[in-house]
Amino acid sequence: MDEAVLRRWVGLVVALLCFVAALAAVRSGSAAERVAAGEPATATPSLASSTPARAAPSASPSASPSAAPSGSSSPRSAPAGVRTAGVGLTRTGTAVSASPTPSGDLEVVERVRFAAPVTGVRLELRESPAPALAGVRPQVRDLQIQAGTAPVVAPAAVAGAAPVVVRLPATRELTLRYRLGSTAVRSNPAPAGRVLLAVAPLVAPSATSGPVVVDVFGSGVRNLVCPALPQREQTCGARRGAAWTAGPVPARDAAFVAQVDLPDPGAS
Repeated sequence: MDEAVLRRWVGLVVALLCFVAALAAVRSGSAAERVAAGEPATATPSLASSTPARAAPSASPSASPSAAPSGSSSPRSAPAGVRTAGVGLTRTGTAVSASPTPSGDLEVVERVRFAAPVTGVRLELRESPAPALAGVRPQVRDLQIQAGTAPVVAPAAVAGAAPVVVRLPATRELTLRYRLGSTAVRSNPAPAGRVLLAVAPLVAPSATSGPVVVDVFGSGVRNLVCPALPQREQTCGARRGAAWTAGPVPARDAAFVAQVDLPDPGAS
């Protein structure tokens, strides 16, 4: 090949390489300007923007997938030992629930379900058949009465041996709430605070009132007996959840005695 022609080709190749280098420099400068202005240098989405964000971990490491979502409510179960069905609630009879107070009174809720509608009841305070409680005269204060869903005017107090008659709208369901006092006998000798408490329904037995069950709640309750039953049946109480319970027993024999270590005044 002629030397002059060869030099011409070499010159063309060098010129072409210089042009390509210059073009690359221009593009690089434009990209740098975009980055400086805050624009992305490439249209390709980053890994962080294309990957879905992970959910924040649960605050409780023990939370299970089946747990109710935040803000939702779930039904609460009744505390252990609280009756939700049976005598006095869904069947004919009387259910008495009581909790001792530091003073030795009993806070009582009494529910009665009658076999047929009634328009009145007798309220009476029974003397306990237990020899240790002979002569004890209970008293009822702060009485509230509800026939079905209708509140009823209640006597201000019930005391003494004479029954009190309360008129009602025709109903098969009756609820009473009251403070039962003057039933505690302090054992001696005994640990400080240990007492015997007489418990009995306030509503007098009738042909439509049925049997009776009783629940005495409290960490200090130690025993529950039925002194009106035959001797072999008097040890009638049993622990059930948070309560000592007894029954059902016939309404005529519905007298109970709870042995209780009273809570200290001011204890929660």
